[in-house]
Amino acid sequence: MPLGFGSGTRRAAANTAASGGSGIGLLGGAFGGDPLSTGNPIGTLEYTLEAPQGSGDTNYYDWFGWDMRFTPDGTRLVVSQRYGDEGSSQTKGSVHCYDATDGTLEWSFYGDNIGDRLGSDVAVTNNYVYVTSPYWDYTSYTTVGKFTAININNGTEAWSRSPVNNTSDLGNPFKNQRFAWGIAANPSDDGVVVYKVSGDQLCYYDSSGNLEGTRSSAVGTGSLVLHMSANSSNIMTSYDAYDRARVFTWSRSYVGELTKPSGYSTFGDLNAISNNYIAVSDQGWSSSRGRITLYDASTRNFVRNINNPETSNTLFASDSSNALDVYEDLFLIAGAWQSDPSSISNAGKAFLFDPSDGSTLATVTSPNAASNGYYGMSTVVTRHRFAVGAPGEATSGSGGTKNAGRVYVYSTGE
Repeated sequence: MPLGFGSGTRRAAANTAASGGSGIGLLGGAFGGDPLSTGNPIGTLEYTLEAPQGSGDTNYYDWFGWDMRFTPDGTRLVVSQRYGDEGSSQTKGSVHCYDATDGTLEWSFYGDNIGDRLGSDVAVTNNYVYVTSPYWDYTSYTTVGKFTAININNGTEAWSRSPVNNTSDLGNPFKNQRFAWGIAANPSDDGVVVYKVSGDQLCYYDSSGNLEGTRSSAVGTGSLVLHMSANSSNIMTSYDAYDRARVFTWSRSYVGELTKPSGYSTFGDLNAISNNYIAVSDQGWSSSRGRITLYDASTRNFVRNINNPETSNTLFASDSSNALDVYEDLFLIAGAWQSDPSSISNAGKAFLFDPSDGSTLATVTSPNAASNGYYGMSTVVTRHRFAVGAPGEATSGSGGTKNAGRVYVYSTGE
């Protein structure tokens, strides 16, 4: 942490900023500090992103901000639009890479066909963007699924994989394989693992697309709903319908199931993992108020619960692709995307927490709060910035059409 600023200093900055003061910011690169630091207090809005316009793109129901990831080094932000169109062909999907320091668009990558839904899930390393197309079809086979490895420096496809590439290992016939329904990446060696619904399998690949092997019983039975995250040691899988969260290694070993606290009903709704913590949410806790449980990433022992700061059902850290994220031992972010700030239905809200003590560091709402804007449906955090997606918001560039989507990027105060 630059200049030795601890969680107490971050809380002071958050309180000052929340009360309208200037807060506490770190020196930027020009003064000898971290060049990626914003120098601004926690919760300062740095920039806003809207979906890029392709040729003939109507930007209607794009859901820009469906999923988001920072690169491990914090220099880039990748944003997907699962239903994005190009040439007015809806549901192809797309993914976009930005310079995280200022929001400059570096490249865009689009799905091949109508219905692919490229961008349903995204995983990122410093070298690759891995993006899923779980509804991709192959000749007469439907919902086969595939994922694509994109070179993060230029936005070109490096390789892609589907059951078609590995018929002996991944099964035949191809129909309804629902391959790449979830995805996670290893930041240390660019390895990647995807979930295949048919067979309830984890499929492991190296950075060149070579299949290293599979692991069965990823959740307990084949399922359409699964959430995955990873660090350089472990892979998390969870599914709330089975009320469980499991840990696997990159060498395809099963580590075990996390101990679920009492009183939970939908444990495993979302998960996130850093080198320090594992976070698992339960949207159904306390009459759907919602709660996050933290575990030690090394021992997998229970650390603490973080309850929804609001007392009603706001879909806190739940029911979406990426409304929960954790960075090292510094930050945990959660969206409450059906919160009603200023009595605006489902406008949404997001909370930044200190995972070391569970305290709230910042609470943010959309500068363009709108009914069913779903601000907080996706959230992601790195050392210097956190981002909140509002895929339901209309944008001026789309003629006011709904579900075009925005992403808001804020300073963490680091």
